[in-house]
Amino acid sequence: MKIRNGFVSNSSSSSFIVIGHKKYNVPDYTKRDYIIGEKGMLEFNWDIEDHFDFESKVNFATIQALCMENDDYIGDIKDVIKKHTNCRSVFNEICLDGMERDYMGYIDHASSASEDKNIEMFKSKDKLERFLCCSDSLIHTDNDNY
Repeated sequence: MKIRNGFVSNSSSSSFIVIGHKKYNVPDYTKRDYIIGEKGMLEFNWDIEDHFDFESKVNFATIQALCMENDDYIGDIKDVIKKHTNCRSVFNEICLDGMERDYMGYIDHASSASEDKNIEMFKSKDKLERFLCCSDSLIHTDNDNY
């Protein structure tokens, strides 16, 4: 049984990211287009999961950049994808409201950029590249309801 004393939050999500250092593990998109949002997890909420796959990390970073309304970060994400997947072009199909694009993305508010959380990958291009490409980078979603 969990006992809470004092401050009680209105959200019980407790997600975080890990920026790795191991070898890169990215899909090969030679002579194809890469569409952000087409594959991987798009909703990062209270489920207890670890996401190591490239596509989910790209989607997570893109949703965070959209939350911050930062087109430079979107450009940086696209640059990393182009550099490491050998794709022809990169298109973002994620939106936050479900009206403008094909795929709606969501990060629980307590873990999103809207509350300055999980944005460390944008501190430098090296960190973004390692977050997206390293095999030991991950997004951990969780909650404190147990």
